[in-house]
Amino acid sequence: MGTLGYHLLMPLVRGLSLLPLPVLYVLSDVLEFLLFRVAGYRLKVVRANLRNSFPEHGPAELKQIEQKFRKWFCDLILETIKTLTITPAELERRITVEGTEVLKTYYDAGTSVILVMGHWGNWELGGARFSQLPFHRLHVIYHPLENQAFDRLFIRMRTRLGNGLYPMKETVKCMLRDRHQVTATAFIADQTPSPRNAYWTTFLHQPTPVHWGTERIAQ
Repeated sequence: MGTLGYHLLMPLVRGLSLLPLPVLYVLSDVLEFLLFRVAGYRLKVVRANLRNSFPEHGPAELKQIEQKFRKWFCDLILETIKTLTITPAELERRITVEGTEVLKTYYDAGTSVILVMGHWGNWELGGARFSQLPFHRLHVIYHPLENQAFDRLFIRMRTRLGNGLYPMKETVKCMLRDRHQVTATAFIADQTPSPRNAYWTTFLHQPTPVHWGTERIAQ
């Protein structure tokens, strides 16, 4: 989608972001119907992954997991759009943060931290909520989009409440630049690395490559 498509789509995106979350969850059900039941979006891939990951489950159980995934996926899309206008007060009301005493210990000592995360829950809302904690400034590693207009949109979504971003290929350079600040750097570490530079293990009954190096960067 080019720049024209972006400008045509933006009024819809902004309009959706202004709707209350309960309304967005109703629209999420509509999106699930259109995306998966009508368009069949990546259903072959989803079902193959579920069969490979849970060979002990029968068709009925796999179907339940698939339906939960489809619902979560559409919720994620609309919750992410909501980050364009969500307020700090609503974030604090909807998202509870546990274990802040760990962050406080490092923050009080003037020590930066690395957060190793996965694509679990909604990492966009989680990052926005982190920005409201009185501790480290969060920097999220991200992959710049080829479409510059949409790239600017996602940068705005992710930084409007105070977080920073590190482009993936400049992560270490940016961390060194900011080493005198007290920061938290978030690695979404369950993405697929280059097979030749990965640590290989078995996960969900399948050979799985895993990123090396987080502990070295932390040191």
